[in-house]
Amino acid sequence: MNTDYAYPTIAEGMIEPISPEQAAVMAVVFGGMFIFIMILAVICYVYMAVCLMFLAKKTNVANGWWAWVPILNIFLMLKVAGKEWWWILLFFVPLVNMVIGIVLWMAIAERVGKPSWVGVLIILPLVGQFVPAYLAFSKFEKKVETPVVPTATV
Repeated sequence: MNTDYAYPTIAEGMIEPISPEQAAVMAVVFGGMFIFIMILAVICYVYMAVCLMFLAKKTNVANGWWAWVPILNIFLMLKVAGKEWWWILLFFVPLVNMVIGIVLWMAIAERVGKPSWVGVLIILPLVGQFVPAYLAFSKFEKKVETPVVPTATV
């Protein structure tokens, strides 16, 4: 086996080094992208916290401020959905956490008087972004069960 093969180096002219101007442009572009992504992440976090806080208020769950604290906001979601605290452990299991998230949003939808399929919409890429706001800011609809009146057969 021939082991004399060497990879091309900058000195051999096969790979051209970038100029300081190109490096500066790359730094500005990547820095701008990073700042944009961070601002977008903060906007998404505030949006979800506000929606969760309003959902807590709508369902008469105490400690709505938990929506602003990481990990505690998951506990708040569990309280809004009417689930037990130990469900948070399921969020740490890969793949199971996605299913539990959908089940949780379905339960939250039912708690605010919406059909459970609204919670399933959370998995759709664009529609899912509006589900928390729809559940938080739409009119609360209490389900009124109509009693079944037996009819006499003759």
